[in-house]
Amino acid sequence: MACARVVVIEPDGGMRAVLFDILEMSGMPCCAVASPSEAMSVLASGCEPALFVIDVPFPAAPIAHLIGLLRTVPRLRNVPILATTALPAEMVPEDVDALLSQPFGVDQFLDTVQRLLDRRPPLESVDVVEHHP
Repeated sequence: MACARVVVIEPDGGMRAVLFDILEMSGMPCCAVASPSEAMSVLASGCEPALFVIDVPFPAAPIAHLIGLLRTVPRLRNVPILATTALPAEMVPEDVDALLSQPFGVDQFLDTVQRLLDRRPPLESVDVVEHHP
Protein backbone atom coordinates (compact mmCIF):
# COMPACT_ATOMS: atom_id res chain seq x y z
CA MET A 1 0.00 0.00 0.00
CA ALA A 2 1.41 3.38 -0.97
CA CYS A 3 1.55 5.81 1.90
CA ALA A 4 0.02 9.23 1.60
CA ARG A 5 2.44 12.11 2.09
CA VAL A 6 -0.29 14.14 3.81
CA VAL A 7 -3.04 12.75 6.05
CA VAL A 8 -6.10 15.03 6.25
CA ILE A 9 -8.55 14.54 9.13
CA GLU A 10 -11.68 16.56 8.36
CA PRO A 11 -15.21 15.61 9.50
CA ASP A 12 -17.01 17.74 6.89
CA GLY A 13 -17.28 15.70 3.69
CA GLY A 14 -17.30 18.69 1.36
CA MET A 15 -14.26 20.32 2.94
CA ARG A 16 -12.47 16.96 3.10
CA ALA A 17 -12.98 16.51 -0.65
CA VAL A 18 -11.77 20.06 -1.39
CA LEU A 19 -8.59 19.66 0.67
CA PHE A 20 -7.93 16.26 -0.92
CA ASP A 21 -8.33 17.70 -4.42
CA ILE A 22 -6.13 20.73 -3.68
CA LEU A 23 -3.32 18.54 -2.36
CA GLU A 24 -3.57 15.92 -5.11
CA MET A 25 -3.67 18.56 -7.88
CA SER A 26 -0.56 20.11 -6.31
CA GLY A 27 1.30 16.82 -6.56
CA MET A 28 1.04 15.84 -2.89
CA PRO A 29 -0.35 12.34 -2.44
CA CYS A 30 -2.83 12.41 0.40
CA CYS A 31 -5.34 10.41 2.33
CA ALA A 32 -8.44 12.15 3.65
CA VAL A 33 -10.46 10.65 6.50
CA ALA A 34 -13.41 11.83 8.57
CA SER A 35 -12.36 10.93 12.10
CA PRO A 36 -9.49 10.26 14.47
CA SER A 37 -10.37 6.55 14.49
CA GLU A 38 -10.12 6.38 10.69
CA ALA A 39 -6.75 8.16 10.89
CA MET A 40 -5.52 5.61 13.43
CA SER A 41 -6.52 2.79 11.04
CA VAL A 42 -4.51 4.40 8.24
CA LEU A 43 -1.52 4.79 10.54
CA ALA A 44 -1.84 1.21 11.83
CA SER A 45 -1.32 0.03 8.26
CA GLY A 46 2.27 1.33 8.53
CA CYS A 47 1.76 4.64 6.76
CA GLU A 48 4.35 7.24 7.76
CA PRO A 49 3.07 10.59 6.51
CA ALA A 50 5.14 13.75 6.28
CA LEU A 51 2.30 16.00 7.50
CA PHE A 52 -1.06 15.88 9.25
CA VAL A 53 -3.78 18.42 8.42
CA ILE A 54 -6.37 18.26 11.19
CA ASP A 55 -9.61 20.19 11.51
CA VAL A 56 -10.29 21.19 15.11
CA PRO A 57 -14.06 21.23 15.64
CA PHE A 58 -15.98 22.09 18.78
CA PRO A 59 -15.57 20.33 21.12
CA ALA A 60 -11.87 19.85 20.47
CA ALA A 61 -11.33 17.03 23.01
CA PRO A 62 -11.24 14.09 20.52
CA ILE A 63 -8.71 15.93 18.37
CA ALA A 64 -6.63 16.91 21.40
CA HIS A 65 -6.55 13.23 22.35
CA LEU A 66 -5.46 12.25 18.83
CA ILE A 67 -2.71 14.89 18.78
CA GLY A 68 -1.52 13.65 22.17
CA LEU A 69 -1.35 10.09 20.81
CA LEU A 70 0.54 11.18 17.68
CA ARG A 71 3.12 12.94 19.83
CA THR A 72 3.77 9.75 21.83
CA VAL A 73 4.37 7.41 18.85
CA PRO A 74 8.12 7.51 18.12
CA ARG A 75 7.75 7.25 14.31
CA LEU A 76 5.11 10.03 14.25
CA ARG A 77 6.06 12.41 17.07
CA ASN A 78 8.03 14.76 14.80
CA VAL A 79 5.53 14.81 11.94
CA PRO A 80 4.24 18.39 11.66
CA ILE A 81 0.59 19.05 12.42
CA LEU A 82 -1.34 21.80 10.66
CA ALA A 83 -4.58 22.58 12.49
CA THR A 84 -7.46 24.29 10.71
CA THR A 85 -10.34 25.74 12.69
CA ALA A 86 -13.00 28.37 13.02
CA LEU A 87 -12.43 28.35 16.79
CA PRO A 88 -10.40 30.98 18.65
CA ALA A 89 -6.69 30.04 18.73
CA GLU A 90 -6.76 29.49 22.50
CA MET A 91 -9.22 26.59 22.01
CA VAL A 92 -6.82 24.68 19.74
CA PRO A 93 -4.57 22.00 21.28
CA GLU A 94 -1.09 23.35 21.97
CA ASP A 95 0.96 20.63 20.25
CA VAL A 96 0.36 21.83 16.69
CA ASP A 97 3.02 23.30 14.43
CA ALA A 98 0.80 25.77 12.58
CA LEU A 99 -2.78 26.98 12.75
CA LEU A 100 -4.89 28.24 9.85
CA SER A 101 -7.98 30.16 10.91
CA GLN A 102 -11.01 29.48 8.74
CA PRO A 103 -11.84 30.68 6.23
CA PHE A 104 -8.50 30.48 4.44
CA GLY A 105 -7.51 30.65 0.80
CA VAL A 106 -6.03 27.93 -1.39
CA ASP A 107 -2.70 29.76 -1.76
CA GLN A 108 -2.46 30.35 1.98
CA PHE A 109 -3.20 26.67 2.63
CA LEU A 110 -0.67 25.40 0.09
CA ASP A 111 2.02 27.84 1.29
CA THR A 112 1.58 26.65 4.88
CA VAL A 113 1.59 22.98 3.84
CA GLN A 114 4.75 23.44 1.79
CA ARG A 115 6.51 25.35 4.56
CA LEU A 116 5.74 22.56 7.02
CA LEU A 117 6.90 19.89 4.57
CA ASP A 118 10.14 21.82 3.98
CA ARG A 119 11.01 22.10 7.65
CA ARG A 120 10.05 20.53 10.93
CA PRO A 121 9.88 23.30 13.52
CA PRO A 122 10.14 22.45 17.22
CA LEU A 123 6.83 21.96 18.98
CA GLU A 124 7.36 25.17 20.95
CA SER A 125 7.13 27.17 17.73
CA VAL A 126 3.49 27.49 16.75
CA ASP A 127 2.58 29.72 13.83
CA VAL A 128 -0.91 31.20 13.91
CA VAL A 129 -1.99 32.23 10.44
CA GLU A 130 -5.19 34.24 10.32
CA HIS A 131 -7.26 35.03 7.28
CA HIS A 132 -7.41 38.72 6.42
CA PRO A 133 -9.71 39.41 3.45
